[in-house]
Parts: sequence; C-alpha cells; structure tokens
Amino acid sequence: MARLASGDTVPLAGARVVLHRLTATRQGPVDSVLSDAAGHFQFRVVADTSALLLTSSRHDGIEYFSRPAKPTGQGSDTNLVVLVADTSSSAPVSLAGRYLMIGRPQQGGRRAALDLIVLQNRGDMTRVARDSAAPVWAMPMPAGIEDFTPGESEFSAAAVGHQGDSLTISAPLSPGDRQLMVTYTFPVGVKRVKVPFAAATDSVVMLLEEPTALVVTPGFAARDSQVIEARTYRRWVGSMPAAGTVDVTFDVPGEGGKEATLALAGLLAAGLLTGGVVLLRRRSGTSQPVALPVARDAAGLIDALARLDARFAGRETEVGAEAWSQYVRQRAELKAALAAAMAARPPMH
Repeated sequence: MARLASGDTVPLAGARVVLHRLTATRQGPVDSVLSDAAGHFQFRVVADTSALLLTSSRHDGIEYFSRPAKPTGQGSDTNLVVLVADTSSSAPVSLAGRYLMIGRPQQGGRRAALDLIVLQNRGDMTRVARDSAAPVWAMPMPAGIEDFTPGESEFSAAAVGHQGDSLTISAPLSPGDRQLMVTYTFPVGVKRVKVPFAAATDSVVMLLEEPTALVVTPGFAARDSQVIEARTYRRWVGSMPAAGTVDVTFDVPGEGGKEATLALAGLLAAGLLTGGVVLLRRRSGTSQPVALPVARDAAGLIDALARLDARFAGRETEVGAEAWSQYVRQRAELKAALAAAMAARPPMH
C-alpha cells in the first residue's frame, strides 16, 4: 500500500484494504485488513488458479484498485500493490492516442463514427473537478455531431457527457492511462469533417470506409486496407505535433443513419483493427477464445482493447460466466501491457 508523491512512492499505514475475487461464477469482496506501518497487508485465501484476485483502497474520497493477479496454487505469495494519490484540479492530463472510425454513407442521411480515446496522466496526483459545476476533463469534438453515446470501457456511461462541441468526463482521473469509446453520427450532407485537437497527440489513426475519402492534413499517410465482411476500410496514420484539426474529405454527402453505428462496433470486434490478442468471439450462440498474434506496441494494444470491449462490454449475462471471466482476465492483461508500453514512450513536446 503506497501513495504517489514527488515522483516516488511512500508507504501508507493504517489504510483499509479490500480483497476482491473474480471467478466464472462470482465476483466481489471477500475480506479486508488495515495496512501496517510499512504499508504492507496480507490475506490468507484458498488458492484457486481459475480466479483473479485484486485489492482496493479508498484515499481522499477516491477508490483505487490494484492490477489483477492470478494465484499460483503453490503456496507462494501473490503480490498485489495498491497505489493511491492525492488530488488536484490542475493535475495534467493529456490525449495520448485517438482512433476514429467513420463508416460509408448508407441510408437515413448520416455517417456513423466510433471514437476510441486514450488519456494519460503521467503525474502523481489524481485529477478532480475544480468545483461541482465543472467537468474533470474535456476535449473538443467535431462540430454538429449527433447521437452521442458513451461506450462501456474505462468510464461509466454516466461519467462521459457531450456539452456543446466538447466531450466531458466527470470521473476522477488517477495517474496512469485510461481509455474510453464513444459513438456518434455526422449530420446529413457533410462532405468535410474537421476533428479538433486541443494539444499535441502522439498517435492518431483514422479508419475510413469510403475508398475516395481522404485525410488531407499534412503528416498523415494512407496505410493498409482491410476487407471485413465485404466492407473495406483504409487506415490513415499520423500524429498531431500541436493543437489543430485533422481534416477528412468525402466525395459525396453523408447518407448513413444511426443504425450504422452498431454495425461499426460489430465490425471492430470482428477484426477491423490490427494488432490482435486473444479475442473472444461468438460461435453458434457461445463465445470461445481465439488465439491471435500478440501486439506489443501501444497502437496495437489499443486496437485490441477496442475490439475486446466492443465485443463483450455490457454483455455479461448474454455471453455466460466462463466467457465473461475470460474477458475480464484478458482485459486486465491488455491494460497492464498498454500501461507499460505507454510509460516506455517519451512525451511529446
């Protein structure tokens, strides 16, 4: 049990630590203890190699969780570390990566979009709102978007909002990386989309279904195309060295409807994005694990998280206990790998 302070960690004594167990049939707290003078805590549990263990503790009004760990089943200790932080309304939070996927026009007059956003807090304080009326963090969105819907990723739907032309987050942002997914549509008749960025962003990927759609912002290059269920998407990759917009042009006005948004999420889960990991898929009404190449870079790991979440988030009762347990475990492993990959990258200036 430790608190982040001045770029280091210091032991936190007397903190209430809760142990949680996640299995295919049950998830929830099982015990709690107080940390000692050195910040250590100990639980004695029956080893279950099919379960995941994690711990949590509340500090300064915010709940913090350890990374999940799997018991070894051989009597050795399982090290679970909870890092907490003090709070600040000015703790710096940056947009580390963004993956925007835009479908072709279909019917109804609009194009559907799926937006995956990766936030990064590299400091040692948790970002909170300056007052009850202000969001914890906000970022500009394309003007005039409609049907804004938060996805179930690192934030609850209630914590993600759309005010004016901004995406807002009302949940605290602790040190580390967080990702969220939102879907929306572009209005009827749009032939040019300007995606705004308030500051430098290391990794930006645009996935465009229309073969004639172009990213005209300097520094972006067209990469590979992929065909998924007879639909082809072209991948444009670049970065934003400073605040500005990524401009996308279309030959014809949009004619796709909100119904296309769900189709995008389905295609995302089916394998549109590159950089795979073990991915759970539905087969004859059930979900089974499928082994895919493991991504090591941040972009591939973000892609994989998006695929996994789009396929399983919010479907616990539908997919069954075993598949949901696999999803939870794989997501935890991906998050740990992404945190390591993001920490290894130098910050942009």
